[in-house]
Amino acid sequence: MARISIPAPVPMPAWTDLEVVRLLAISTPPASPLSPWSSPPQIPSPPLPPIL
Repeated sequence: MARISIPAPVPMPAWTDLEVVRLLAISTPPASPLSPWSSPPQIPSPPLPPIL
């Protein structure tokens, strides 16, 4: 009987705070620190799980 290593299931999507911040920093031009949070840009993105 062959043993196949199956990775543990990962909650999808597996977004981390660092990835979200990095994506926001890349997708938005340098501006006021509050601008990406107060008015997020309309960019196509998968639905993100609640971070807080």
